[in-house]
Amino acid sequence: MKNEEIAKIDKNTENGVFGTLSGNYDLTNKTEIEIGEGKMGDAFIYTTISGREPKRYSVSIVKAENVLTDTKNYVIKITDKELLDTTGGIVQGMSGSPIVQDGKLIGAITHVFINDPTRGFGISINNMLNK
Repeated sequence: MKNEEIAKIDKNTENGVFGTLSGNYDLTNKTEIEIGEGKMGDAFIYTTISGREPKRYSVSIVKAENVLTDTKNYVIKITDKELLDTTGGIVQGMSGSPIVQDGKLIGAITHVFINDPTRGFGISINNMLNK
């Protein structure tokens, strides 16, 4: 049902929104993913540009440091031609899009470079979970 509660938000912080799924949320078609440490190299983001389903888009991690700041651990460059043609890069609403590398969740998009929307920052999943 559309108005049925699926989750409860416990806290909304600069490192993410945290909460608990209700027992009503169907996880049948969801895939669990391991967490990992990011490194320089190819990765993917999952984001929804149109419609209701997220798609996978290629990116490159051009800098990976867990000590940059609490929310800016990775510098991401969008390399996916379809995403670049459609949006020009990272746009408003992509914050929180998961970053996956080597089949592991390593973080999420946080910021875009104003002077270069093909690049932006990502937060490490470990920083998200440790806050």
